[in-house]
Amino acid sequence: MTPSIKKAVEKFYEIRNIPYHIALNDQEENWECETKNRRLEGELRALGYETRERIGLFRWSEQNIPEEIKKLAENEDESSHTFIEIIPQDGGEWIPVDCTWNPELKKAGFPIAEWNGKGRTDIALKCYEVLPVGKNEEYLSDIDFDEDLKINYKLYEAFNKYCDSFLKKE
Repeated sequence: MTPSIKKAVEKFYEIRNIPYHIALNDQEENWECETKNRRLEGELRALGYETRERIGLFRWSEQNIPEEIKKLAENEDESSHTFIEIIPQDGGEWIPVDCTWNPELKKAGFPIAEWNGKGRTDIALKCYEVLPVGKNEEYLSDIDFDEDLKINYKLYEAFNKYCDSFLKKE
């Protein structure tokens, strides 16, 4: 394993292991898919990887989460998931790399990504569509994030509590 691949793998696990959390206000740290994967993207680019951001569309109702959380999404079932793709340092095709879920969430049935610096990882959520690369900005520009937080506050709060319930208590 070359030094840059070794460093890339270290950064992947460092970021992946941060507990997932959707910020509900300006005082909370935001460690959801977009934040974690963009942080990883910056680290990998600094190591010479070619990267690009991808957006997958998903429905809360189709995810492996408790029914009471799914019910909170009934008015806003569709959402998006951000992950990255890279070209491995030894060349080849674009492959997905997704560091969204921390290891404790394996108990929730979420796919916990493992990465060797070369191969693909699973995408954290079941997406019914991945947007074409050129459509990311257009898609994101249509989202009013403050309004989204107002509409989905109870959903995000419940999802955070669910994810937090798998963390070890001190």
